[in-house]
Amino acid sequence: MLLNIASFWAHMSLVWALKLKQQDISITKGAGKMVVLSCRDHDGEVSSTGLLMHWYRRGGPEKRRLSRLLYHSSSIAVHLAPELSKDKVYAEQRGDSYTLIVSKLQRGDSGDYYCACWDQNSGVKYFGTGTRLVVTDPNSPNTEAKAPKAKILPPSLAEIQSTGHLTYLCHLSDFFPEVIKVTWTEEGGTTELEALTGEVKENINTHLYSVSSWLTVPKAALNKRYVCYYQHEGIQTGENKGKIMTTLENGKSTTIEKPESKILGADCPPPSGNTSTALGGTEGADTLSPETFRVAYFTYLSLLLTSALYCTVLLFCICRARVVSRAKAKNLEPQTSSFAVQTRGAHS
Repeated sequence: MLLNIASFWAHMSLVWALKLKQQDISITKGAGKMVVLSCRDHDGEVSSTGLLMHWYRRGGPEKRRLSRLLYHSSSIAVHLAPELSKDKVYAEQRGDSYTLIVSKLQRGDSGDYYCACWDQNSGVKYFGTGTRLVVTDPNSPNTEAKAPKAKILPPSLAEIQSTGHLTYLCHLSDFFPEVIKVTWTEEGGTTELEALTGEVKENINTHLYSVSSWLTVPKAALNKRYVCYYQHEGIQTGENKGKIMTTLENGKSTTIEKPESKILGADCPPPSGNTSTALGGTEGADTLSPETFRVAYFTYLSLLLTSALYCTVLLFCICRARVVSRAKAKNLEPQTSSFAVQTRGAHS
């Protein structure tokens, strides 16, 4: 019994400790090249216990289906899926780091790649965070990653007075590929705040992408500074992270944009010239105009009212047609009865 309890707690410690992290959220490569996808077992549980490491891919014709590419462990050689060869796909392990190597890339290799570990005791697979592989060719509109441009729209005084809340909008635009992660924290904090992030939209002319994220906080937080973090492949510093900060000072909102600098523990100062005023449209300020959003809001409101009016008119027409048809039916009933009486009289 003691042995069973010990094995149970050993298993539970593995469940709690097992964390597979794939640092790259996306990798963009040209056709014909090679890519190395990495996965790290933070606590070394996979290698120390001899568990199997699997690699999966989701993409191609069946985009929702996960297809296993291979599996291996510290004591078991790489086993490939039947349709693959070592010239195309292979895997390696060095300590707590695992890599998947895909050669001779084609557009069909694009997709989401996941590392996964199977705990044989519970039958549960633990997946990594995933990496999107984007394969481009020379004819593609964009052939390499492009970092987003970050802007902050501060809350309006009308919103503060009417709702007692402040809404900050972090707008990221002109980036490629479309994979991006946006989070909010207080300045100096590590806890992610609850925020809303919209869908990533594509510009049909440039084939670049944009997305917006909203953070709403109480009025009591008027003098606090919040940080919008964005992780994207095109950012070449730290963990591919950038950030933009915002605060309200003397009734005006200022934003400071700088890349996240965590290389070898360095704390680099923000690049000069990146400070801009978000209200008032000062010179060189790369911000969104509140007037633009007001115009968009009223345009949306007018379209909504137009749709409501159209539905009302349509319902009126349908109801009127039904009333007319019922009235005609009632007018025909006496005539039919009279005709029947006359017919009976003629026969008699």
